[in-house]
Amino acid sequence: MNTLQTLIITVGAVAAVGLILGFVLPYLKKKGVDVQKLLDQSKEVLAVANNAFDQAKPFLANADIINTNIFDEILSMASVAVHNVQQLHDSGQITDPALRKEAARQYVIDSLPLIGVEVTEEVTRVIDGAIEAKVFTLKHRNS
Repeated sequence: MNTLQTLIITVGAVAAVGLILGFVLPYLKKKGVDVQKLLDQSKEVLAVANNAFDQAKPFLANADIINTNIFDEILSMASVAVHNVQQLHDSGQITDPALRKEAARQYVIDSLPLIGVEVTEEVTRVIDGAIEAKVFTLKHRNS
């Protein structure tokens, strides 16, 4: 699996987590399920999985690709971009949703070459997914 495939899968996973946080957990809470207990158990499982992955990294064929953290950089930049654009929206500077999305997208596209990442068509799809995932989580966090 190459880096692009890994990035696309991860963006999908982030979107799935956003969906779970936005819809499934509130539904379970309404049904009387102890959501906090589930979240605590999930944290423990993720910690074990993360530890196992860290132990396996040296044995993976593409360990150098995994260590590049390009996806983490894209997610981080998308988060900053969405927050910046939200501030511009709140101040009345950008009101059109299409322009807000394009402004966030352009911020990330302009930032990636600064850290040595070539912006390709595939990378822009990952950027779009990361921005949409961030906007989705913000909408549900604020509601």
